[in-house]
Amino acid sequence: MAVDSRSNGLTEPLNPSHEHLHEDHEETWADVGEEAKEQLNLAYPIIGMNVVQLLLVLSSAAFVGHLGALALASAQLATSLANATGHYLLIGMSLGLETLGGQAVGAGNLHELGYLTQLTVVVQLTMAVLISIAWLFAEPALLALGQDPTLAANAAQYMHLLIPSVFANACTQPLIKFLQSQGKTTPLAWAASLTLVLHVPNNWFFIFKLGWGLDGAAIATSLAYTLMFLMLLAHVWTSRSYDQAKPPLDFSRAFQKTGLFLQLGTFSTIMMCLEFISFDFIYIMAGWLPDPYTTVAALSVAMNTAWLLATGYIGLGNAVSTRVATELGRGSAVLARKVAHVGLSVALALGVFCMTSLIILHTKWPLIFVDGSDKKLLKLAQQLMLFVSFASLGDSIQNSSGAIIRGCGRQMLGASITLASYYLIGLPMSVLMGLVWKWGAFGLLGGFVIATFSQAVFLSVVVSMTNWRKQVEAVKLREEEDRKKGITHRPVLH
Repeated sequence: MAVDSRSNGLTEPLNPSHEHLHEDHEETWADVGEEAKEQLNLAYPIIGMNVVQLLLVLSSAAFVGHLGALALASAQLATSLANATGHYLLIGMSLGLETLGGQAVGAGNLHELGYLTQLTVVVQLTMAVLISIAWLFAEPALLALGQDPTLAANAAQYMHLLIPSVFANACTQPLIKFLQSQGKTTPLAWAASLTLVLHVPNNWFFIFKLGWGLDGAAIATSLAYTLMFLMLLAHVWTSRSYDQAKPPLDFSRAFQKTGLFLQLGTFSTIMMCLEFISFDFIYIMAGWLPDPYTTVAALSVAMNTAWLLATGYIGLGNAVSTRVATELGRGSAVLARKVAHVGLSVALALGVFCMTSLIILHTKWPLIFVDGSDKKLLKLAQQLMLFVSFASLGDSIQNSSGAIIRGCGRQMLGASITLASYYLIGLPMSVLMGLVWKWGAFGLLGGFVIATFSQAVFLSVVVSMTNWRKQVEAVKLREEEDRKKGITHRPVLH
């Protein structure tokens, strides 16, 4: 189930000195093609998992959409807030494991990966408790934000029923990064696919057969998260392939890198959440526009479809981040730089594909989620889909650039760029165009298109100016500090 070790090199013996990897050599088209193939082999299962996970949301939206505009708007608002205040935080914190785990594997220290995974699970479960408590106050928070009382009540109830999904995802994310760091991503796609196969009939059963309506969709979603976790846990627990990365449970040992993990995880969370949450502000501000039910419902169709296509370069970004971290862990500045350049090139191609796909599908796709007799809602959804298609190109570039920065462990810089792009440029422009100039939903989206391209430019400049030898030295310095603390770096055994 693992990606071929002959191509990804994640399981080959490593030379602790790393000196043989420092020699410069002229890159050929064959080298570039081989690296692109390596990244895509690692990315395909991750992309498949991302697609399936988004289809979980879209399939629920397809069922809920036939309950009416209010139900669809309530589910979308609840899902957006659940992501912004819960799942994004968990995914972001797990990115600290993506950086440190990839570097540990590159250095040949699979035991360290196991201890880091233990640490991540403890941190994530602690966060899940705090998130769940916060969600209990969702309705008064939505009312304070000026949302319609009926919309706020329905969305809050939906979030309460999503609480089990937080605990399931808190354990799922560390398992994902555990597998991803070792290049064994195929199980992710299989587990997600089986979850989707069960999720579609579960939606029908809870929403229509039992007559639970909107509540049924939330229950089906929480069940899907739980099934995904149980399948990945069963795979990791029973497979002998991960024995070297499953050291005995030892919290005193696992907590030795708590400070570094929290630093990288926190800034990864900030970097990711600042961007994702800024898009959720679109839904909040859309609730202040005339006819909020139609506006929020149309936005949900357009944005969820954009997310579906974006799973391609998000998956690629995860693969690129892991590859960069692994090569830095090996001590190879040359290969880390090549990984970065190839990753950006492939991301650009995927961005063009996503943009073209959105343009082609913008008239027919919304019919899956809305009743064709609601002409006003259908027309607005079609227009918004066409509008957001142009953001895909910039988003693909910024996602890959940000992944490269994560692989280097430079999350603080990435978070600063994201803050400037979305909150000093994008959000003010959305308020100006959408609310002040009264361009409505198109003005709200326009500001974030500007933010996306701003971020893409800033991050690309940072990647182009990266001194890769200094990045290698930074990783080696951390290894030396670990040795002084008694944290050994065991070679990979066969």
